Amino acid sequence: GLSHNQVRPVLQTRDGSLWIGTEGGGLNRLKDGVITTWDIAQGLPASMVWALHEGRDGSLWVGTQRGLAQIKDGRVRKTITTRDGLPGDIVRAVFEAPDGTLWIGTRGAGLCTLRDGRVTVLSGDSTVRNSVIHAIVADRQGTIWIGSNGGLTRVVHGSCTTFTTSDGLSSDNVYAIHEDRDRVLWIGTY
Repeated sequence: GLSHNQVRPVLQTRDGSLWIGTEGGGLNRLKDGVITTWDIAQGLPASMVWALHEGRDGSLWVGTQRGLAQIKDGRVRKTITTRDGLPGDIVRAVFEAPDGTLWIGTRGAGLCTLRDGRVTVLSGDSTVRNSVIHAIVADRQGTIWIGSNGGLTRVVHGSCTTFTTSDGLSSDNVYAIHEDRDRVLWIGTY
């Protein structure tokens, strides 16, 4: 019943829905045994879904091949693209920090934030600016960690420090980041 067989991100939201992003069939929601699909006809900017994140207000943020969409109450409420200030339209990662700032990672065009309707491009670190962003998380101290094809980048008060194989990573391609209960940061590389 999925709209496409190639699955990218999968996310379970607080209401128990399982959201499944696909490589060409848009976004699917499995809830109570029923699959519902969002695609271009329902307002998504593209059928290729790269990233999913549930915001504090229950919004679902959807990173696509042609921008970022916000789904709330079953409808696409907002679409954000380069016309709105994104550094690139291919959105590969999205994360809402504890302070409400939405961090958006693109493919090869860099990283930006969205706060109070305003997009701000983070331009200080050339690694982040020129990389494919794969993952964005915040640790319990509020430090933002970014995984990209250029390594692992730590953002503290707008200042970036990037760690690579020369610092001990097994690869500069960082696809996943997770902080466990003991505050250990786990890094998935490829």
